[in-house]
Parts: sequence; structure tokens; C-alpha cells
Amino acid sequence: MRLHAVDRSSPTRTVATPVPRAYREVVSPPVFVNYRRADEPFAAALLFAVLGDRWGGDPVFLDTRFLGQRGDVSRQLIEAVTRSELVLAVIGPRWDDQERRKRLSDPQDWVRRELTTAALSRKPVVPVLVDREDVPTRLPFAPVPDWGEPIRVSSADFWQSIDALVNRASVPLGAPAATRSARTPPQLVHLAADAMLRHVLPAPQRRMRNGAMIARVVGEELGEQEWLRFVATANLPGRPNGSCVVWVTAEHLGVADLGADFRPRTPPTRVPLAEVREIRRVDQRRMWKPVTDLRLDRGGGGVLHLQGLFAEEADELLEALEWALSRS
Repeated sequence: MRLHAVDRSSPTRTVATPVPRAYREVVSPPVFVNYRRADEPFAAALLFAVLGDRWGGDPVFLDTRFLGQRGDVSRQLIEAVTRSELVLAVIGPRWDDQERRKRLSDPQDWVRRELTTAALSRKPVVPVLVDREDVPTRLPFAPVPDWGEPIRVSSADFWQSIDALVNRASVPLGAPAATRSARTPPQLVHLAADAMLRHVLPAPQRRMRNGAMIARVVGEELGEQEWLRFVATANLPGRPNGSCVVWVTAEHLGVADLGADFRPRTPPTRVPLAEVREIRRVDQRRMWKPVTDLRLDRGGGGVLHLQGLFAEEADELLEALEWALSRS
């Protein structure tokens, strides 16, 4: 597949969307999740969903759920790490590849800043290794955390790793309130997709609290063995802005065209990534904002148009597609 001009210079963290007051009032959840958005955001979101399900309340700090658009985000993140009792560092195959290693060399990189803060604060840091066996060594920053015994997670069978996650989190949290999950895997995926959407959901939809409804669509469409690589909103030709949900797994690109009730108007489209031959990108400005339109050419002459993506969303979508194809 040939990709056209992908700008990957966007920051690794985006200021998260406003969250309900109940979340903002939580000062220092005992578990802090450190992750890179271009690496394994779904794993980080699932940690939040699974541990919150077992313990109830808000035991896990995930940036998209706790940070607002206003205020000193830097201070909030540093304080959350410092006050935590356990840092879970989500580390996937792209965490320290060539491009991400360059980011780790930048003192302003948030993955680096959170981990060095944890090291200086002497917080235990447990690597959650997603689809990899090795803990990163010879990192381009200091101090390097004193890694704890890693937890290994497979994207092909995440649900078999839940007990290991719960056992490790029991150290700072105590015994879980429930010995078994109260939610089904699709319900947990729904929560995780909602957390991922908080990075990218347009402001009007955030104000109408549409994130949970859109995430429900993804939760209902994903199978238990499917791993979410990307999720955002866009629109199809002739449809309103934000009226479709776009997601990427290891094997498919999914598109759901939503009606006024935020239910798919027709059965969602699932495009096998193996069918994608070329993606053309057009950056332009509509009204007050720059947006990106994508044209995906499929084998056999089929074409899929995705319109109205923010430029950073388009970057991430193209990168997710490229990564998934390289792994297939």
C-alpha cells in the first residue's frame, strides 16, 4: 500500500476533553498509566476499564479521563505520577522503535517525563509488555526506572491476562471489590473506546456527551479477539460532520454511518486491510478549521471516502493502517 505524505510531527499527547466533575475531584488515584498514544492506547484504556471494573470508583489515572482542557496540564500529570503508588508503563512494539526513540531523547516528551518523575519519586514501575517479550534497555534518558517484574499481554488474547493485572494492582489497591468482572468484554471495550475517543471527539459532540454512544458502536462491532488500533469520527460524502465512526484493528478498517440516534443507519462497513491498495490525502480548510479528506482505493475498483478528519487524526489513522499492514 502506498501512503501519501504523512506528517508525524504531532505531539504525543493531546490535551484531553472535559470530563465529568466526579473525575476531576479525584486528586490522586493510586495507579497511574503511562503509555504512548502512537503505540498502544487501547491497552492503556483497557487497563483503566478493567481495574475500575474490579475495584469500583476511580482507582486508575488515565490522562483522557482525568485531564481537562484548561489548567496546568503539566502540573496535573506530574502530581498524579508523584502521588501514585504504582505506575503501569504500557510498552508495545513501537514504544522504542526508531521514531519513538527520537521522542524519548526529547526532554519534553511526556512518556519520558512521567517515567523520570516516577524514578525520582521512587515509585514502582511495572512494564505491561504488549506483544513483546523484552523490557527496554539503554534508554536515552536518566534516571531510568527500576523496572518491576513485567506483565505480558497478547493483543490476540488480552482477556487471559486480566488475572495477572488484577494481582499486580492488588499491591497498592488492596483486595478487589469483586472477584469477577461485573462487565462483559464488549462492555469493557466500550469503556476503553470511550477513553480513546476523548482525544479526538469534536467539541460539539463532547458537549452533547456523545462519546459514550459512539464508543458503544465500536464496542458492539469489535469481537473479543479484535484489537483496536485507532478510533475517531469523520463523515462520508454528503453526510454531516462527525456522523461516522472510523476504527482500525489488526485486520480491518471499520466505518459506521450514524443516524440522528447515533445508531448505524446501515450495517457498518468492514474493509479488510489486505484490500487497501492506495490512500490519497487532501488537506484543506473548511470554515474555521483545517481538515483532511482521505480516499481509500480498494482492490476491484472500490473506493471509500472519509472526510472532515482533523489533520492529527489523519496522521494517526494512516500510521495505524501502515502499522497493521506491516504486521499482517
